[in-house]
Amino acid sequence: LLQYWSDVAFTIIFTIEAALKLTALFPKFYFSEPFNVLDFFVVVVSIIGLFVEGTGVVKIFRLLRLVRIFKLIKSFRKLQLLVKTLILSLPTLLNVGGLL
Repeated sequence: LLQYWSDVAFTIIFTIEAALKLTALFPKFYFSEPFNVLDFFVVVVSIIGLFVEGTGVVKIFRLLRLVRIFKLIKSFRKLQLLVKTLILSLPTLLNVGGLL
């Protein structure tokens, strides 16, 4: 029960943050920054994860919600480079995941 409400709280916080940044920067500039794309991805996955509780897809969404940790590493330069590489490889990883 505590885990569910903490997920809801973080999802609300991240959604508000993404909405404010999207409004302030406009979509063109917001999506030009890789970390903003990551933030938006985390928000979408978190929202979907709240609605698919109790289905077989839950494990996948819980794994993807771990990406929220990457929001904390914005201040580390080398980790930022690693995350940018991960973001660029996400489409390929999703294609491979779809085959499994």
